[in-house]
Amino acid sequence: MSKVHLGNEEQAVNDIHDILKAYYKVAMKRFTDNVVLQVTERHLLGSNGPVRSLTSEMVGDLQDGELTDIAGENFSTSSARNDLKIKFERFQKALDVARQATI
Repeated sequence: MSKVHLGNEEQAVNDIHDILKAYYKVAMKRFTDNVVLQVTERHLLGSNGPVRSLTSEMVGDLQDGELTDIAGENFSTSSARNDLKIKFERFQKALDVARQATI
């Protein structure tokens, strides 16, 4: 019960602590955002960055296997997509039959 009633000085210390804690949280998020932004702009998108070397001519010269390695789907994703496509076609046919039945 002795800590329930704080003096003015203790209350001011607690308030300042809370304010600094909130400021630190916001400042750290902004700092990390700035670091990520600068790294992206200077190193990845810069004049000598790897994104500049990715041209349409370079992609056009890649073999099919290389393109699959870089941007291809894995088997499970491709299989799931094909299964969903087949289900969609079946549902579309069932919807067409239901529409014909209501006419």
